[in-house]
Amino acid sequence: MKSPRLEFSFLFFAFITKQLSAATIPVLDFTGEKLLTGTEYYILSTFQDPAKICSGLNIFNGTSKTCPLNIIQEQLEFQKGVALTFSHADDQEGVVYKSLDLNIKFSTAESICSQPTVWRVGDFEISTGQWFITGNGVERNPGAQTLESWFKLEKNSVNTYKIRHCPSVCSSCVSLCSDVGIYSGGGVKRLALSHTPLAITFIKGKK
Repeated sequence: MKSPRLEFSFLFFAFITKQLSAATIPVLDFTGEKLLTGTEYYILSTFQDPAKICSGLNIFNGTSKTCPLNIIQEQLEFQKGVALTFSHADDQEGVVYKSLDLNIKFSTAESICSQPTVWRVGDFEISTGQWFITGNGVERNPGAQTLESWFKLEKNSVNTYKIRHCPSVCSSCVSLCSDVGIYSGGGVKRLALSHTPLAITFIKGKK
């Protein structure tokens, strides 16, 4: 008969092993290469078959014409949008791993708001009932003050990934925890927290 202490130790070990395993699974791009921080990529929507690539992502001045800017999906298929880069919370360059906190930043987009193009979860919009993904996030500096700026890349299916907002940079903080999907309205497809994730793949940019 196992003692309670031995059983607890086994369960704790299994939990830690699972967490470490998840943290060492690299995210792969369209060609099967590992994603790297500081390298430009295009995020494109896709289907279960990654060969069927759709439109990319861009930054938009918002349906209300106010700042901060919204993150949107391009209207036309095969528009790559604007390239992005990823950065880790620990400021170390290297491979992008599944389920780890990341900043996502448009690398060349110009903001008419003169604000950073780092992604963040914006304030709740009462008129639509949505938490939209916007610019004006904070790169690095993990903690309670920057929770809205952290995202994770997770497997969506065998061939696709999804973006998830569920920050781990502050263990004592209460945060939103949801996938990132598409909200269509006013002729614009805006990224927002959603129960239906946007299936994506990654195309390496010029750098």
